[in-house]
Parts: sequence; structure tokens; C-alpha cells
Amino acid sequence: MYIYTETGILAGRILYRDLANKCGKPKELSEDGKRMLFRKGDNDPEVFLVEVSLEKLSIYKKCNIVREVRECIEKMKDAPNYKEVLQFFEVFLDELKDLKNINISFCLNDFGDVLVRLKPKSEFLKKVLKNREDLALFAESDDEDE
Repeated sequence: MYIYTETGILAGRILYRDLANKCGKPKELSEDGKRMLFRKGDNDPEVFLVEVSLEKLSIYKKCNIVREVRECIEKMKDAPNYKEVLQFFEVFLDELKDLKNINISFCLNDFGDVLVRLKPKSEFLKKVLKNREDLALFAESDDEDE
């Protein structure tokens, strides 16, 4: 990785082979370029938040997506839409048991906040809808596939 100053002068080069072995590949970069999100693979629930400096890359947080989503759902038990969120998690996301059925995208801001978007893949969604007649009303909303 090459590090440039704000005026475009090459300031240094950082080798991150050891970090890549531990954390995977970079998947997202904050707009200011000071934070990166790394992930080992599409089936790995763990992501690593890394801070970029002129001297090195350093891990400042490790998150497990599945655990964080479960904890978030647990915290919203008193919310008015809890049943709908729980049904989406259990049915459409299959409780995140197999991440290869889910499209996961990330957005990392300059403060290190991460937005994680979980969307069932169309093949998995069709299989779920086919097996559940009570969810057939969702069958028409397949126009936003990635």
C-alpha cells in the first residue's frame, strides 16, 4: 500500500501481508482514507476495522456480524416492529446460519461507524418463498437483485 500526502507526494509504503493473513482483504475504505474494513471471506462473520497512518496499519476493532445482529435484535424486544424484524431474521436471513446465502455490503464512515446491509441472495429468496405460501406476497419484490 502506498501512502501519499494531501499534496500528492509519496510519503511511504506499507506492506500488510501479516495483516492480510490475519484479517483478510480490504473490503471498504472510509471517505477520508484513514479507516479500512477487512474481511477474510464471504462466509466469515468476522470483520476487522483498521486505522491507517503514515507508519502502519493497526487493528482497532474486531466485530462478529452474526453476534452483533443477534444482540441488536435482542435489544429491540420492546420495539413495535420487533415481530417483523425477527421474522425477517429467522426466515429471509435464515438466522445467518449460512452466510453464502446472504449478500453483505458495508459502508464505513470517517468516524469508524460501519453500516452493514444484509440481503438474501435471489436464489435463496426464491427457495424460501416457494416453501412458504404465507410469504408469497413478497415474491414480486425481486427487482433489486445485485
